[in-house]
Amino acid sequence: MLKNNILTEIIFINNAGTVSPIGRIGAMDEQDIKRSININFVSPVIITNFVAATCSKNNIKFKILNISTGAAAKPFAGWSMYCSVKCASRMFF
Repeated sequence: MLKNNILTEIIFINNAGTVSPIGRIGAMDEQDIKRSININFVSPVIITNFVAATCSKNNIKFKILNISTGAAAKPFAGWSMYCSVKCASRMFF
């Protein structure tokens, strides 16, 4: 939000998500596991941390809108990565 051409508020909308990899534990590719963790958890945490620090230093109001999924609270067969990482994201936010 701008007030007199000065940034006064930032709203971060987090809707990061990929369901891949889908499969049984023990059958997933290591790179797919890392990609899922990075997309669904690590990247939003890093972005949030950076924006929060920047806003704090510059006296800018910071709001977070985290759009999640029921899979963060309820397991689904084959979605172990997605459910667990979304659960971690839910706890962080």
